[in-house]
Amino acid sequence: MTEKLENLQEMAFDELDLQLLNALQVQPRASWTSLGKILGVDPVTLARRWEKLEGEGLTWVTGYANFGSSPVGAIVEIEAKPGKLLELAHVLGNDSEALTVDITGGARDLVVTVAAATDQALYRYLLERIETLDLVARVHSHPIAKLLTDASQWRLRALDGAQVEALRRLAPGRARTKGSSEIDDAIALELARNGRATAGAIAARLALAPRRVRESINAQLAAGTFKLRTEIVRSHSGWPVYAWYFLSVPAAQTERVGSQLSRLDEIRTVMSVVGRYNIAMAVWMRTLEDISRLEAAIERQLPDVRIADRSVVMRTTKLVGNLLDEDGRRQGYVPIRLAATRG
Repeated sequence: MTEKLENLQEMAFDELDLQLLNALQVQPRASWTSLGKILGVDPVTLARRWEKLEGEGLTWVTGYANFGSSPVGAIVEIEAKPGKLLELAHVLGNDSEALTVDITGGARDLVVTVAAATDQALYRYLLERIETLDLVARVHSHPIAKLLTDASQWRLRALDGAQVEALRRLAPGRARTKGSSEIDDAIALELARNGRATAGAIAARLALAPRRVRESINAQLAAGTFKLRTEIVRSHSGWPVYAWYFLSVPAAQTERVGSQLSRLDEIRTVMSVVGRYNIAMAVWMRTLEDISRLEAAIERQLPDVRIADRSVVMRTTKLVGNLLDEDGRRQGYVPIRLAATRG
């Protein structure tokens, strides 16, 4: 374990919880038996812990289509009309295109991560939906050129190297990508709602054979067309401070800079974007004081990078399709329906 979290008694998670959650970050659908062997804990104990934490909305496994390194999307900065910020955040939260909605301080009221099936669908959503809302005062959109670091790779770091390697060996082998059917899409939607739902439970909901569901899940995960992600309520994770950074980087160095930024523990997402800045990144930190330390580390290690602006997130009302309450607990889900029309 690289770093001992302090003040665990003040958090919702104890050390075993953190190890379990870390393990599920690496392998979200690993069986309780497999996890028990790697963590050295009775599988029944792990299952009960997960059931309790998930039931309280403190953690969950969700999923979404793998957008690849070049997703069709945008980082959208929005200024709300006076007194309309919370209402606007909740209105946008009901849109499937608005994957994540962050209420921020600083020069913007909201940072919204938007995704769509095609460029035209993206532009239509930005121009005909967001720009026309009466609640909106001003909008700045930054189309995403490339996803350099994905938040699904961020880890709690509660496990040692041997445990992480053992978990990685549980991953299904790579499979050839095949076109998905409407049944596969329906199964994927059920996984997005609950990434640990059993094949039997999904089969019952969709009136399918469990074997068909199991084969579809294994095929989609092995081919990498669908991605699972274990989420944790940030305020209890040991990394409660969340901020967006907007950087200006020489165009020829964006790939190198993105790679170097991803090595910093605090970094969750790094994207090259088109607009007033050319890199946007989301970070989690332990304290507000870490903002200065992170910025100093970036300036020291990447002297060509200019931090153009930053905003601390005051509240996240939606996280990759999952609706959150004011404490960051999961309370609902809005399906992400971005699949292009089948021809």
